[in-house]
Amino acid sequence: MEKIKRFIKAHSDYLILSGIVIGLCVMCFIIGGVFPFGNNTFGTYDWYHQGIDLTANIYNIFGGRTNGLFTFDFASGSTLFANIAYMCLSPFSLL
Repeated sequence: MEKIKRFIKAHSDYLILSGIVIGLCVMCFIIGGVFPFGNNTFGTYDWYHQGIDLTANIYNIFGGRTNGLFTFDFASGSTLFANIAYMCLSPFSLL
């Protein structure tokens, strides 16, 4: 027990800061209605801002409207390889 008290006393600044950050996250979850305080999830926001753009761009590539190697739709002009690798090749995409 004494060891725990020494740890808390030595790291009190970090513990207070961590508590503030966790409290702000919980408040944002409550306001935004994110699970477990509502029906929304982080995936909803992430898919809206990243996945839909990538899906639309892949659709345009297969439709022949844009080049598959370079596009101005992402990051003011970049290759699609990094975005496709990030969104499609991630093991979390299988979930």
